[in-house]
Amino acid sequence: MERSRIWWYLALFSFILFVLTGIGIYFGYFDAFDLAIIDFVQGYESKLLTASLLTFTYIGSLLGTIIIYFILFYLFWRFNWRAEAILLTGAVLSTPVINFILKEFIQRPRPEFSQFMEFGGYSFPSGHTMYAVSLYGIVLTLIWFKLKNIGERIFLTIVISFIIVTIALSRIYLGAHYPSDIIGGIFMSNFIISLTFYLYLTERKRKR
Repeated sequence: MERSRIWWYLALFSFILFVLTGIGIYFGYFDAFDLAIIDFVQGYESKLLTASLLTFTYIGSLLGTIIIYFILFYLFWRFNWRAEAILLTGAVLSTPVINFILKEFIQRPRPEFSQFMEFGGYSFPSGHTMYAVSLYGIVLTLIWFKLKNIGERIFLTIVISFIIVTIALSRIYLGAHYPSDIIGGIFMSNFIISLTFYLYLTERKRKR
């Protein structure tokens, strides 16, 4: 099977899961799940954990994401990874636009039990989660294929996964999002990454 077709199927599968998540939220299927996870995560409240997760939530913000994107773009371009820089740009810069459109269309209210700060805008899908998955997820994918050593691949996967999971958990801990917002954000960013690869490979094949 062609690689472009594989990415197309991954994009389609991710989009379907995102839609199903949205439907589940609309009909209240996630209500008990959301509350149980929120109670569990916020049950570990401490000053040290709050400070740590506030740091990660700032890293996962739009500003933090853009700063890290420019650093990575510079490094990719410096190492002559031109195609990788283009893919990184496509995924990262399209994510905030898509997130804004989805939030304005769905308009799910934020949780009403934030303990630390006031949050504006709508809740679904989580913007921080989408930014993190799109940025670090596509970096993981791009570098993973370049690494030959399985140990290096495992280490990179663990580090990237830790960053994404911690940013996502910070949003639940701080009361900014429901867990189902996080799930929807993951599916949508997987869709963006997969579609980015599909479009790139399709265009490269066309030019050949």
